[in-house]
Amino acid sequence: MPSDPRHLQPEIAPQGAELGPVRVAVVDDSGIDRDLIEQHFKALAGFELGFFADPRKGLDWCIENRPGLILLDHLMPALSGVEFLRRLRADPELAQVPVIMITASDGRELLEEVLQFGMTDFLRKPFEHAELLARVRNMLELRKRQRQLEEANRQLFVEATTDALTGLKNRRYFLEILGQEMERARRYRRPCTLAFVDLDRFKRINDTHGHAAGDHVLCEFARLLAGELRGADQVGRVGGEEFAVLFPETGLSQAARACEHLQATVRAHTVAFGSLSLSFTFSAGLTEVDFRDDSVAAVMRRADQALYRAKEGGRDRIETVDKRVPCMPDIIKG
Repeated sequence: MPSDPRHLQPEIAPQGAELGPVRVAVVDDSGIDRDLIEQHFKALAGFELGFFADPRKGLDWCIENRPGLILLDHLMPALSGVEFLRRLRADPELAQVPVIMITASDGRELLEEVLQFGMTDFLRKPFEHAELLARVRNMLELRKRQRQLEEANRQLFVEATTDALTGLKNRRYFLEILGQEMERARRYRRPCTLAFVDLDRFKRINDTHGHAAGDHVLCEFARLLAGELRGADQVGRVGGEEFAVLFPETGLSQAARACEHLQATVRAHTVAFGSLSLSFTFSAGLTEVDFRDDSVAAVMRRADQALYRAKEGGRDRIETVDKRVPCMPDIIKG
């Protein structure tokens, strides 16, 4: 039986129906059971039902359409309900979709098996109208709360890892990513380059035009960084006017060329702030990760050393430090 999405909009709406139609997949090889479930759902508003006699087609539909609820028969000839669950939960985006298993069996072994594979609730045949509606409401409320928790956790993660001013990765998160990429580079002997980038004479902008103008320049530079570099490159703000770029799978010379291209873009760019038209440049220091590096700090010191040389050499420059060169002591840049 092909998919048969039907919009049901009668008089009784469950809690949360105001959020929009909920897609429900009914996977059952019995036409009588499918018709019965449809009759029960006519008492609920705000649902879009897809009916599937063939569980394989139902699974394909679920993967494509991401339903909010699945009513799943246990015994089907083409694909059992347990195997359907196993394949469904293998998709990370469907791992939390509520599934109500419908069966005539009351065996404890079956309940334990389907729970193991991710069944959310259980409904025995023949079921009452009120019981079905209550379980559907409960499952949708549970999923709603799960999504609220997921969103809250996502917001917390963003706040903990993002620089509030520029929207780039903050120092702590960038260094965490750097450590992970260093480990990968060492393990697989793959190139990886770190660049420290510092705006030249940024203090003049703050002193002359105010901190609001300086913040605007920082945000504009962050936008240029994110827009000009590759999607795989990692960008973070690691200090006041200091940024860092991680170039995975990239050697020193290739990363230097990317920074040169960025420098040309920045030189040609002006930032409008009120009646002002501000221009700026940056200096960069680069070093490649070495498989003998034993810490993030060692790589950072080399990149910082290269940045110091770029500043001392006149600014608006790019300097590199070979990964085999011993690090100088920490240096304060001007």
